[in-house]
Amino acid sequence: MRQNFIIIFLLLSSIVTLKASPQAPDYLIVGKDTIPLYKLILEDYLQSIKQPTDNNSLFGFSFRDGFGYENTPTNCWRGYQAVYSLENDSLFLKYIIPCNSLRQLGADDIKNSNEQMQKVFQDKVKNNKVFIDWLSSEFTIPKGKPIWWDGIFTTIYEKEKLYSIRKGILVNKHIINNYQKVKDGIPRKKQEMSKAVFNEIKKLNWKKLDNEFLCSDTYCLEIDSRGKVINVEKNNSGVELDKDDIYCQNVIKNQLKKLQFDIILYHGRPFKDRFCIEVFYDDATNKLENWSEYNDYNY
Repeated sequence: MRQNFIIIFLLLSSIVTLKASPQAPDYLIVGKDTIPLYKLILEDYLQSIKQPTDNNSLFGFSFRDGFGYENTPTNCWRGYQAVYSLENDSLFLKYIIPCNSLRQLGADDIKNSNEQMQKVFQDKVKNNKVFIDWLSSEFTIPKGKPIWWDGIFTTIYEKEKLYSIRKGILVNKHIINNYQKVKDGIPRKKQEMSKAVFNEIKKLNWKKLDNEFLCSDTYCLEIDSRGKVINVEKNNSGVELDKDDIYCQNVIKNQLKKLQFDIILYHGRPFKDRFCIEVFYDDATNKLENWSEYNDYNY
């Protein structure tokens, strides 16, 4: 029975890992440059004309067997990548291609792309491209180093160029700075955040906290747009929190309230970030240990 449980656990873990794979972006052609685009313009349109069911969507990405592409890779759950072009301040859909095939795009891929666009957009297709007249929105393209990632798709860069589109026409573009250094602020690299948070909470009386309240656990911090910790949640592995858990998270929150982090903007706008740290108190050594593991971007 134990062996069967382990096998089931490993299978479930593999599925979760598979479904949470980082997702490939679409692309935007501007002049001679081909730029990753982390806004799913076509996917949003497809979902607006026909909402996917729970069986064929994941994290907002739809399985696209109808596009004629087989063996969908785990980094492209929507089953295709869209390629757009900005021409004379007008935005066009240029290709719908197999995932990860842009560098070796062949004649058959382009032919299939034209067929799929014709099937979806019909008389909107002009000269093998579609004017995206339904789009009134904004998107960004990278202009600096990555500073934040949601683990699946969305990436924030130190600097970005923000494009404002109205009914398919470019009406404005400008550079935005998403990272603001604060005096004595903690850098928003995960390793440095983990170290700073750990150094602060290890000042507490962990012998009492763990022996009386079992406070060793994962704690997730909510960091607001000012770079301040405004909330702390004790993970407790999905189990409903009891009064001891609530006591633990309140003690941690109170200890971290004076910390100041540098500020990250979400494509130029304020947002709340979430950061987790796992700690364990070792009774044998009477020491608190930081069990968190993070790999940082270099920026």
